Amino acid sequence: MNSARRHARTECGRQIGAGFLMTGRKAVTCAHVIADGGAAPLTVTFPPAAGAVAVPARVVSHGGWGGRPTGSGDLAVLALDEDAPVDPAAFAPADAAFGEPPREPVAYGFPRGC
Repeated sequence: MNSARRHARTECGRQIGAGFLMTGRKAVTCAHVIADGGAAPLTVTFPPAAGAVAVPARVVSHGGWGGRPTGSGDLAVLALDEDAPVDPAAFAPADAAFGEPPREPVAYGFPRGC
């Protein structure tokens, strides 16, 4: 997933996070963004898309994150209220992670609220 076209910006209250589109109406983000946003409306935006309209969403699955800074399960699956304006991410086959030299996964978000 080298293209920014599928990257998502999630917003819940004053909390902003990163994510990606899995299907036309499902996205993944960090659970701490949702938890720290409280009951505020949740939206997903695809900044590279024309217009970058915020799409309302809701949490449909939670990774079980317990709130600790280094806790596991810090992910949430979101259902978008409408189709995303971009195509979903295309994932590599599971065995593509192995090889010589070993591949290194990279993840990043929206530092400074970009």
